[in-house]
Amino acid sequence: MSNDQRSLTNETRARVEMRVKQSLCSKRRAALLEHQTIGELRVAVLLGSLGERFIAQKGFIAGDDFCIADFYLPSPRRLVVEIDGPSHQAERQIVRDRFKDAYYRSRRCRVLRITEATARTITEDELAQQITVAAASPRNLHQA
Repeated sequence: MSNDQRSLTNETRARVEMRVKQSLCSKRRAALLEHQTIGELRVAVLLGSLGERFIAQKGFIAGDDFCIADFYLPSPRRLVVEIDGPSHQAERQIVRDRFKDAYYRSRRCRVLRITEATARTITEDELAQQITVAAASPRNLHQA
C-alpha cells in the first residue's frame, strides 16, 4: 500500500469516526430533550422570557468523546448552563463534570452550574443575575 493510500485510509477512518461520534451525540441529545427535568424545563422558560438566545442540550464533539450542555448561550455570552441533579454528587459524575468544564473552558466558554433544587425555584431576576455574574467572570466555573 502506498503512502497516498494509507493517508486516504486514515482520512476515511477519521471521517467515519467523526460521523459515528456525531450520530451518538445526536441520539443522546434527543433522549435528553425527551426527558428534561423540572429544573431544566423551568430554566428554559426563564431563559426565553429573559430574551436569551439559547440551545437546549447542545452537543459538542470533544476529541474521542462528546459533551452535551444542558443549555448553551451563544456569542456574545458563550455561556454553558448545567443543571446538576443528585447524580452529580457521585464520584464518577464529578470526574465527568470536571472533564466537561475543562472542555468548555478550552472552547472559550464560561460555565454556570445550578443545582436541580435551585433551578426548580429560581426566579427570573435571580437567573438573570447569575447569568450576568457568570458572563462577566473570568473563564472559570461559576456555581449558583
